[in-house]
Amino acid sequence: MSNRRWVLVFALLALLCLGVMRLQRPGGAVGVWQEGELICTLDPASVREPYTLTLSTRSGESRIHVGPDGVYMESAGCRSQLCVRHGPLRSGGTPIVCLPERIVIAFTQQREDVDAVSG
Repeated sequence: MSNRRWVLVFALLALLCLGVMRLQRPGGAVGVWQEGELICTLDPASVREPYTLTLSTRSGESRIHVGPDGVYMESAGCRSQLCVRHGPLRSGGTPIVCLPERIVIAFTQQREDVDAVSG
C-alpha cells in the first residue's frame, strides 16, 4: 500500500475512535458531597422520571435536578450562581462546585477490582 492509503486508513481509524468516545455515556454513578461528606449517590442512567434533590445550606436551600436529561443545579442559595450556570454534568467535564455552599456534584468511579495496593 502507498503512503497515502496508510495516512487515509489511520485518519479514518482516528475519526472512528473519536466518534465512539463521544457517544459513550459516562459509566458509574454521580456523587453529591456537602461539607466534604458524601450525601448520596445517584444513578442517572436508571432515572425514568425527573426529581429534585433539596439540600439545606447556610444561605437557604439548593436544588439539584436529577433526570434522564442529566444532573444539574436548579438553584442555589449563593450570590454568584456559578454552579447553576455550569449546566448539566458531562462526562469528561468539570464537576459542579458551589464553593459558598460547599456542594460538589461529580462522577464517581465504582470499581470492584483493585487499582493499587500499598504496603
